[in-house]
Amino acid sequence: MTPFQIGLAGFGILLVLIVFRAPIALAMAITGLAGVWLLRDFNTLFYLLGTVPVDVLSNYSLSTLPLFILMGNVAAKSGMSTVLFDAFSLLCSRMKGGLAISTIITSGAFSAAAGSSLATTSAMARVATPEMLKRGYHPRLVSGAVAAGGTLGIMIPPSGMMIIYGFLTETSIGALFIAGILPGMLLILAFCLVVFIWVRVFPEQMSQTVTVEGSRNGAKLLSLAPIVLLFGVLMGGIYTGIFTPTEGAAVGAGAAIIISFASGRLGLPGFVTALRETAEASIVIYMIILGTAFFQFFMEASRVPVELTDIVINLGLGPIGTILLVLLFLALLGTIMEGMGILFLTVPILFPIVLALGFDPIWFGVMMVLVIELGLITPPVGLNIFILVSLVKEIEMKEAFIGILPFAIAIVIVAFILLFFPEIATYLPSQMRGA
Repeated sequence: MTPFQIGLAGFGILLVLIVFRAPIALAMAITGLAGVWLLRDFNTLFYLLGTVPVDVLSNYSLSTLPLFILMGNVAAKSGMSTVLFDAFSLLCSRMKGGLAISTIITSGAFSAAAGSSLATTSAMARVATPEMLKRGYHPRLVSGAVAAGGTLGIMIPPSGMMIIYGFLTETSIGALFIAGILPGMLLILAFCLVVFIWVRVFPEQMSQTVTVEGSRNGAKLLSLAPIVLLFGVLMGGIYTGIFTPTEGAAVGAGAAIIISFASGRLGLPGFVTALRETAEASIVIYMIILGTAFFQFFMEASRVPVELTDIVINLGLGPIGTILLVLLFLALLGTIMEGMGILFLTVPILFPIVLALGFDPIWFGVMMVLVIELGLITPPVGLNIFILVSLVKEIEMKEAFIGILPFAIAIVIVAFILLFFPEIATYLPSQMRGA
């Protein structure tokens, strides 16, 4: 077999291992090391084992990850999602479908602290779903708003997906964060538009407009101030170059802890739990990164990325046709794999193709996250749907997948808008100090 054939066989074996639920870190490490042994020799294998863990895990930019995870866990433990939902429900109280719209906006705002789709979905499933069901909202609309809103967790900065993409492609993490702001806002607008149309086509699937009594309205709105300040300082500092993303992660985590303790919503037991969950999540991700490094070395040794780039370019589809093929592949992969796994698995192979076609790596990072978002709400995996159904027994899986369909279409429409107007993602990063 040629090195290219060995590389393709290794990629196929890796997919089989993942489908059969092998831990992705272990599957990538075993496949990568076995491939290196076949293509090179034992000396190269032992050299990799001795050097790669130190080189990869001592990377300074990776220190951003556990700090932002801590920030998200602290936000979740302190009940920040409840504060946000109460405030935005008040602001949207006079609108048709106001609770569903406030759920989407709250998801976007909470994402700015959580940085995780699953955390955002689980938080809103607990906070917003009972209130909407109590007010007579149809389970389809409820599940659509919560699950779609949850996808914002990996687009609105700070995003764990963006950090991983930036590390794998050596793209500025700060620029990726800033690039996600306008597409994230566009997604929020698209989801709210879906609700706006839904409640007019199916008015019986929601309650009547409810006006919130005004005794504590001022306090509810005032409670938004620390959270808005946190996001503003974090993103503003990165955008203006006052601090790096890693320094911003430390500022964000520290500020979230101070705000949560000062408000009285976070006690010592909750803080300890947040620290433990941060350590557990960070270890899992670091192990996957290490496995990816071994697999990436194998791919480079087999010349799979180079050969595939030549094959794809020679298809004659042109840049737009080729990138559509790449995005379709990612979308199909999203129906059977979890988003983080897609990122680790495909970036080493697809990124050289994207660069060869002349596309902006920051724009492609946003597009990749957007397509992964689609996978979070489409069957058979649809992790956001599974989380929602497991937490809310009143909602059936079938109803949830029907409810998410209009929101999935909205994501596809936004993807096409970004495809033909890439400046939506690239303008703000191009204006950054030092860009």
